[in-house]
Amino acid sequence: MNDNKTQKTHLPFFGVGPYYVFGAFALTALCIWLSVSGLVNSFKAEQYQTAAYIIGGVFAAFGLSLWIAAIVGSKIMSKIAHNQLVISGVYSLTRNPIYSAAWFICTGACVAANDLWLIAVPFVLWLALTILMKRTEEKWLLDLYGEQYVEYCRHVNRCIPFFHLRK
Repeated sequence: MNDNKTQKTHLPFFGVGPYYVFGAFALTALCIWLSVSGLVNSFKAEQYQTAAYIIGGVFAAFGLSLWIAAIVGSKIMSKIAHNQLVISGVYSLTRNPIYSAAWFICTGACVAANDLWLIAVPFVLWLALTILMKRTEEKWLLDLYGEQYVEYCRHVNRCIPFFHLRK
């Protein structure tokens, strides 16, 4: 644990989350708009448009379900207010289900847009999420919860549910 006098004793209610979520939605919308407007060279596979809609819809629906489970199902606001580390429910599948939900929704939109260059957007969003979490919330949580958070990280992936390499 960090003995720094400025150490937080309580996590912020929203942290950096709104910046990531709104930024992810804005970047996704901008890239799709660039694709649709013809301002960038499009690499559409028209014969796969129906499949793209279905796969994109599944990603977006999963993201929306994850978002609802993370906010409503876990009662996250109450747990933050009581300064509790949430590790059950959807938080046992991913450490950042709200951010992951935004990632899945944006990925679904990119897939549904059926333009090959948009495949880069989910990777950029994943990288941004990883860097943002490592530099902010993960440090806060480690300072606040110490070994309990370290143990949680050993078993639960940062971004993608059900995907964790066991050590």
